[in-house]
Amino acid sequence: MHLALPLFVNQPRATTQPRGTRILMKHCKLLSFAVLLAWSLLLLAGCGDPEQKKQAHYEKGLNYAAQGEHSAAILEFRNAVRIDGRFADAYFQLGLAHLATGNAQNALQDFERAVSVDPANHDALLHAARLLLAGNQHAESLQRVEKVLAADPEHLEAQIMLATITLMKGEPERAAAVVEQALASHPELDRLHLLQSQIYLARQQPAAAEAALQKALALPPADIGKHRALASFYLNQNQANKAEAQLRQAAAAFPDSPAPHLDLAVIYAQRQELDKVETSFADALAAAPHNPDIYLRLGAFYREQGRLEQAEAAYQEALTKTEAKADIRAQLADLYFNQRQTEQAAALVEQVLQENRRHPLGSLVQARLLVNEGKNDEAITILSRLVRDHPRWGEPFYVKAQAHFNKGENELSHQDVEKAVRLIPRHAGARTLLAQHLFQQRDLDGARNEALVALQLQPNNFRAAIILGQVFQRNNELDEALQLFTRMNSLLPDNLEVLHNLGVTHLARQEHREAATIFEEILSKRPDFTPALASLVAIKMQQRDLDAAIERVTAQIEKAPNQADYRLLLGELHLAGNDFDAAITALRQAQELDPAALRPYLLIARLMTETGRTDEAIAEYRALLAKRPELTPARMNLAVLLQQKGDDAGAMAAYREILARAPNFAPAANNLAWLLAHEPKPDLGAALRLAMLAKEQAPTDPYVADTLGLIHYLRGSHDLAIRQLSQAAAALPDNPTIGYHLARALRAAGNKKEAEEELQRTLQLDNDFPEREKAQKLLTDWQQQTS
Repeated sequence: MHLALPLFVNQPRATTQPRGTRILMKHCKLLSFAVLLAWSLLLLAGCGDPEQKKQAHYEKGLNYAAQGEHSAAILEFRNAVRIDGRFADAYFQLGLAHLATGNAQNALQDFERAVSVDPANHDALLHAARLLLAGNQHAESLQRVEKVLAADPEHLEAQIMLATITLMKGEPERAAAVVEQALASHPELDRLHLLQSQIYLARQQPAAAEAALQKALALPPADIGKHRALASFYLNQNQANKAEAQLRQAAAAFPDSPAPHLDLAVIYAQRQELDKVETSFADALAAAPHNPDIYLRLGAFYREQGRLEQAEAAYQEALTKTEAKADIRAQLADLYFNQRQTEQAAALVEQVLQENRRHPLGSLVQARLLVNEGKNDEAITILSRLVRDHPRWGEPFYVKAQAHFNKGENELSHQDVEKAVRLIPRHAGARTLLAQHLFQQRDLDGARNEALVALQLQPNNFRAAIILGQVFQRNNELDEALQLFTRMNSLLPDNLEVLHNLGVTHLARQEHREAATIFEEILSKRPDFTPALASLVAIKMQQRDLDAAIERVTAQIEKAPNQADYRLLLGELHLAGNDFDAAITALRQAQELDPAALRPYLLIARLMTETGRTDEAIAEYRALLAKRPELTPARMNLAVLLQQKGDDAGAMAAYREILARAPNFAPAANNLAWLLAHEPKPDLGAALRLAMLAKEQAPTDPYVADTLGLIHYLRGSHDLAIRQLSQAAAALPDNPTIGYHLARALRAAGNKKEAEEELQRTLQLDNDFPEREKAQKLLTDWQQQTS
């Protein structure tokens, strides 16, 4: 609003004058001239023209930027461009301010806006080009550089950018021509010689590259970066002694810089000259005793050497050297987590995330803590953000793979761990998890290779060693398996998993006495270790001594009365001896101890049917549920009995009622998925969702894996089917139905020989099973096709 300066002189009064102005005019004679002048200046300030206001905001923004207050500068530059949307200089300065705060995306938009308003703004074009180049958008970056050169062919920064882009695109000859043109005008510019050295290296001309670096070093200004570039060149040429000498020269020329000492520490670490590494860190600290980054790097060095107390001390010292503590606390939290000091790690992570809720390393350690607590879904939410924001950082992919693996989401886990291995190929944990996936998928050669790599990277990686031993077992390389597990047992005498695998190897070698001794040793140390008792029972059953097997399980139940698996095992043994009442008693006890376990329901239902008591049992459960509808185990038994009787509609209704009350109840989800998959017109989508729900809740249950695998097979996802069915078959190798399903999936995936072998193995089992006739006919058909 423009105001005439003589606001209060006597003028003809306008009839449309605002009321406030009339009141002010009425009393103006009472005001001194000084007060009137102050009022007029105040009004002028409040209603200045837009040109003056935008310029005022722009000047304030420049002042804030000069003082390093970039957030305040951003606000002022934004105010300026709101007033004038064609204020090119303000857009450019806004881009610089965003760049200073690390917001490259907004900075690029601002530089592009500046260019759209003022196409001759070469600085904005070149800044945009640099950001595009950093994002590997070579063509877009080149386009902007060429605009500058079209207007000014001698523009030095544009020439340097053009040479850089063409070099990155693999066009060193074109880059060389551009640099030579620039050197003709600027022969004493050290940057051009540095760039020329990179071009010579790309052209496989190391002597010329060294000469260019030496030329750059001889030119002003004195810059430690040139010394370090020359040292880096020597290292890449495997001339470590020259690199060391160059860095010592840099240290003498720049005594206040820690950089050459830190570079020397890297060289000495590669040579394993650890005393010299520590000396170099001491020299770096002498040059810059208050630099927290030196302590961080020293802490990392100590961690690599396993000197964890010294690493912790270095991180703690770093905290005293800076006000910006988030990065250091995150490193310290990561150290504590790896030492299993989870409470200390969690406390530090909380502080880090209070300062920056999206701190990368702080978020990663938080996710690790959640995985450690079994909160895999919460961890995956955090890790999904991390892998999206940092797609070249391998560690979040690995932790995410662990979380999916814990949930039984093997396909997602496999995808993530493969990305982790590509990004961090020397990560022993990622290699081990990949070996585990390949083993479960029956890719024994792949599992062997990954386990061996993991052991090379981390010789004490017992998980990788176990996988390798299990590969030996599966390949019938029993001497190698025995040797490996014997050595592991000598190194880890208290590790029951290793000891059990040693026993299993003896069992596979038909060395029953040695195997039984080992399994008894395990049970003496841990009475509730189910695999050991199951292996003892397998020995006694091979010896056809059912009574001894029952006696042994009964004795172990007294030592571990709350172990549901033992009651289940006892029930199965009684079932094998046709003692149905004793079997039902044991299975009921197993249900009470573990209501979510699927196997007891199936066995009880089968028993009820075989003993002709199905209707009686159904009536009993219906009466009970009329009084206690919330009893999920009772309703589950009812549903299974209805299913066994052939009342699929009634069974499905009961399973749906269970899931309405307990949406995550795995047995009901599994059985309903199975029934849906076997309908005349199956809803395989609904069946898959239920099977995945069951898998998430019971990731290790082989019956759940069998259901999911079968549904994958019916949907045509044969590789996914093989993964699930292989897991089920590994857990229940004597279950012929699972073997039949696996054989069909292998055949559908094109693995004809392996499918035939699996079906032959299945048909050789003693067990009778509903699909035996179909399996026999299928094998005959396959053999005829092969012949």
